[in-house]
Amino acid sequence: YGTEDIYFSTTLKIEDIDKLETVVSTDIIFKERPEWISNEINFVNGVLTVSGTPTRGRVGVVSTENIEIMVTDKSGGISNERFEIVVSGVNDAPSISGLVEKVEIVEDGSKVVTFRVLDEETSKDNLTVEVKSLLDRIETPTYHYLGEGRYEVTITLNENETRVGRLEVSVTDEEKTKISKSVDISIVAENDLPVIVRDLSETMKSGDQYESELVVSDVEVARGEDEQELSVSIIKQTPGLELEVPLFRVEQVDSKWMVRSNVIGTAGSYEVVMGVSDTREETVATYTILVSDTLVSPSLVTATLKRATEDRLYSVDIVVTDNVISSVQLSSIEKPIWL
Repeated sequence: YGTEDIYFSTTLKIEDIDKLETVVSTDIIFKERPEWISNEINFVNGVLTVSGTPTRGRVGVVSTENIEIMVTDKSGGISNERFEIVVSGVNDAPSISGLVEKVEIVEDGSKVVTFRVLDEETSKDNLTVEVKSLLDRIETPTYHYLGEGRYEVTITLNENETRVGRLEVSVTDEEKTKISKSVDISIVAENDLPVIVRDLSETMKSGDQYESELVVSDVEVARGEDEQELSVSIIKQTPGLELEVPLFRVEQVDSKWMVRSNVIGTAGSYEVVMGVSDTREETVATYTILVSDTLVSPSLVTATLKRATEDRLYSVDIVVTDNVISSVQLSSIEKPIWL
């Protein structure tokens, strides 16, 4: 008796009743044997060892394998003996093939990997496949079945993620036997451009001093990487920097970047080109500041909002007017928690 995937070995004693003749290994051949039985004639001191590891079977099913041995003596006498080996099947674990061990992805990018699943007892379509992120460095991975046991997985990095990630693929058969393999994710960092979070105000009243905060940020600076630092400067302004005292200047106050001016008494348009640098790259933005003798306050045209219905999507436009609509910013809003 043998068991699938477990080494099997048995011995047979072979002798010639003619005491004048001795059986040697070259007198013995296998006329029939399963592939998993070794074809080597291991015959020592009159004992033949038959061995191998059964490779085929199904859980809960027994199968019979046949072995036929022929022995020929020096006188030409032949003896054939036939034996049966009863093999009990066990559940084989499913397998995952073709899955890479490591993948390299550029920051904020994505990559596709493929793999194949197989199981002797369970059809490919009935295997349960699961793909998940182990270190929360990537978005929930998406995968789909291509047929014939092949799957395709799209790995998408979390925004601005640079730490090492890991993906796990697991497959479970109908007997709930599960195996898993993982893919290490190496992320190639790229320097992000600094970002202007909130623009400068583009209106003011003549006779006043201009003051507006330029709110900026940078991913690498926030993470403290590569000794990068944010800086804000005025690249160009009209009237130009050739003035003895330029109209606009940048001041850093309590980690805020403020753009200020002395009193501007003449109405008109003043252009300011701002530069935001992280020491490696620079973001440039142009603002046209309209100086008016009289300021017009923005007006909410939409006075009443439409009715809402429970469990239905609600959407409404709020119309605002102003003489310089580009300078209007939402300063505050009070709303219900579901909006």
